[in-house]
Amino acid sequence: MSYCPLMAGTTINIKGNLGIRAATARQAAVAGYNVCINYVTHAAKSVDLVVAECETLGRKVLAVKVDVGNAKDVAELFTACGNAFGPVSLPVNSASIIGKATSNGGSGGVIANASSVAARLGIPDQPVMSPLGRFASPNGIAAEILWLASPESNYVTGAVLPVSGGL
Repeated sequence: MSYCPLMAGTTINIKGNLGIRAATARQAAVAGYNVCINYVTHAAKSVDLVVAECETLGRKVLAVKVDVGNAKDVAELFTACGNAFGPVSLPVNSASIIGKATSNGGSGGVIANASSVAARLGIPDQPVMSPLGRFASPNGIAAEILWLASPESNYVTGAVLPVSGGL
C-alpha cells in the first residue's frame, strides 16, 4: 500500500466473506487504523487469527460476536467499537446491511460496501471469471477499499465503483 500515508481512524468490518474482511482488516491495520471485526460463533477461531495479525502490526483490535441480521446487535457493535476506539471512520459492509451500517456509523469517513459480482448477476454462490481472465483476490478488493479511504480519492463521493475485473 505504498500510495497511502498512515491514516488514523477506526474500521469496522461487518460480516460477509472472511477472506475480504480479513484482508481489509490487515491492510487497514498497516495503514494505521484500529480494527473492529464481527464474527459468529463458528468463525471465532479464524477471527482470532486476524486479531492476532492486526495486533502484531501495532494496532488496537476488537472482535465482537454479533448477529448482523439484528438491528440492535449492529447498533451495539458500533457502540462497542466507538467506545473502544472513537468514531468509526471506515465501515466495511459485505453483508447487505447498508441501512444499519450508515445509521450507526460515526461522522465523516468512507462507507465501503462489497458484494460479489455473481450475486449482482443473479448467480449467487458461484465464482465468476472476469474478462481479465482471473478471479478477484481478497487482498485486491481490500486494496481498493483502502484506496477509497485514502487522501488520493478525496474527490470521489456518492459513487458506485464496481471492482469487477471488467464485468
